[in-house]
Amino acid sequence: MTINQFAENFLSGMGGWCTPEKALRIYDIILERNLKVGVEIGVFAGRSLCAAGIAISNTGGEIIGIDPYQYEPAADDEVQVNQDWWAKLDYEQIYQEAVRHIHTLDIARTTSIVRKTSRDAYIAHKASHHEPIDFLHIDGNHSQWASSFDVVTWVPEVRTGGIICMDDVNWDSTAIAQTLLSKKADFLCFGSEEEKNWSLFALPRMGNEAFFNPTIARDKQGQLWLFARRNSERGTANEYNDIVAYPINRNGEVVGQRKEIYLPQGHGLPGREHFEDPRALVLPSGNILLTYCTFIPHGSWAHQAASVLNGHDLSTMGRFDPVHGRNYTQANVNDGHEKNWVWFYDQTRLMSIYRHNPLEVVHWDGSLEKVAVLNGKKTATWPWGEIRGGTNPVLVDGLWWVFFHSSTDWRATDGKRCYHMAALAFAEENGVFELRRISRKPILSGTYHGLRYDPRFPICVFPGGAEHKDGEWFVVFGVNDIECAWIKISHEQIIRTTTEDLSAPTQDAEAKATPRKRRKRGKRATRRGKPLLA
Repeated sequence: MTINQFAENFLSGMGGWCTPEKALRIYDIILERNLKVGVEIGVFAGRSLCAAGIAISNTGGEIIGIDPYQYEPAADDEVQVNQDWWAKLDYEQIYQEAVRHIHTLDIARTTSIVRKTSRDAYIAHKASHHEPIDFLHIDGNHSQWASSFDVVTWVPEVRTGGIICMDDVNWDSTAIAQTLLSKKADFLCFGSEEEKNWSLFALPRMGNEAFFNPTIARDKQGQLWLFARRNSERGTANEYNDIVAYPINRNGEVVGQRKEIYLPQGHGLPGREHFEDPRALVLPSGNILLTYCTFIPHGSWAHQAASVLNGHDLSTMGRFDPVHGRNYTQANVNDGHEKNWVWFYDQTRLMSIYRHNPLEVVHWDGSLEKVAVLNGKKTATWPWGEIRGGTNPVLVDGLWWVFFHSSTDWRATDGKRCYHMAALAFAEENGVFELRRISRKPILSGTYHGLRYDPRFPICVFPGGAEHKDGEWFVVFGVNDIECAWIKISHEQIIRTTTEDLSAPTQDAEAKATPRKRRKRGKRATRRGKPLLA
């Protein structure tokens, strides 16, 4: 049986929660890296074990699944609702089902089950002087103690360069285990049910152009435009950054010829000014306010500027250099970096978010002269770094929504970062703007697996534009400072995965209330030694 036949037809008849997407990903990881020694902790009816077994039967290796099929180890140290769920199961029947699947798939020569607890299996593994593990899948008891034990004991048995997949990282009880795992892995990535739905734009290129960090807006005819940073002649003395626009549809397809966006240079600057990271806002007139970051390579701080584009032909109608914070009238007179301002029109007021947490919102007049600064007080806990930038806010059902970015350490050896995308919502309260909701965890995180990637730069998802229509979000973002991508997410999904509890964005009450039926919402994969996204 092929892996596609297994994922599409066979998997649904098995007990458990491993999705077809995860099964295919496990298969791909094992085959791509020719992994031969596998261990899975927590088998249940064998969905993920069989996917790994099919792959390892092609690499000439062997994988064992560890599961005692007993109530006590499964429920030990679990919350009461989980204990009640596990108490209802017929463990012998589930074990026999897993064995039957292994034989039906004809992988019994390479795939077996050891009916031991994780602790007893580890003792046996150490006594046998077994080869180092290539592939470790941790999906056993999810309590704090058991999940941490699995990490502390089994992860050191994985060879440098091996793959570790940890399941259910959206469970609060696995947080300590995740932290311990991060001490031994050079790279961590989050997966989500949204992640499989994003796609790269196929933007026509000339020469060695790269397009990234895009935004979107509609012209007066209703055509949707993707405005992207263009990087030309990367790595050469002639390298340059500017902005171009492509007409697109909400299926991520380019539907016409691109337009060069002429942006005027600042006056009297000591070098050629570069333009990057655009955001586009449709004004009440139908014209487009295009904001962007400018800089002089090796000659200035990052600087926030803006131009108004004609809503008919995208021609430039003027430039503005708004003054706030460390941003002054020219890039070379800034006294620090300023970038990632996002803009919205609140009834008759042009506003920008200068800081997200707490919100600092600036009111501007029609000439981009500062009118007032509105400082909110509410803050959110966000463990994935400082909340910054993102998409221009969009008003839906009384709340302004932003898809923001943040970053965490990725490669400690050279300070490279991993960027994450998530959502927040805010509203006006008592004359200022206050946070109302925030994602419980990142929607997307940086990856270089299967993508173009420049090791000089961070692994990055960089949201820059969003449109809401008929209950569905269309969000565009940059990938690794080299690609443009898009994703569709239902608004219901955003509501469900955000929380009003700003002090605990990672809490998932829904998952805790329904322990096993709400599982398999995400996976985390690591590679010891060299970074890898799985």
